[in-house]
Amino acid sequence: MRSRTRGIQLKLNTLAARREFQEILRDEVEKHKLVLPDVQRGIKMIYHELSKHAHGNIGAVKLEERHFRPGELAILISFFRLQDGWGNPIEWREALKPKEKICLVANGAG
Repeated sequence: MRSRTRGIQLKLNTLAARREFQEILRDEVEKHKLVLPDVQRGIKMIYHELSKHAHGNIGAVKLEERHFRPGELAILISFFRLQDGWGNPIEWREALKPKEKICLVANGAG
């Protein structure tokens, strides 16, 4: 890992150790029916994963389900929810996949 990348990840690890972050993460884990220890293991590589999906600047961060595994998404949402309470937070939103439409076709035309 490059030193700048490693430095950013180390800062994220420090934030993730805070009680407030852990409480938010537990909420996200429960909401999405995930396993907390499994999700927590992903924190140490979250910057690397996030950097794979950074595509330009639209003025706000858009977290799309299609780019992340559920645990990664829970970690990212937790970091953004944590910073929402700070002065001048980064704007962000979660972009959920549209629900699949179910088409029922009757057998036999008629």
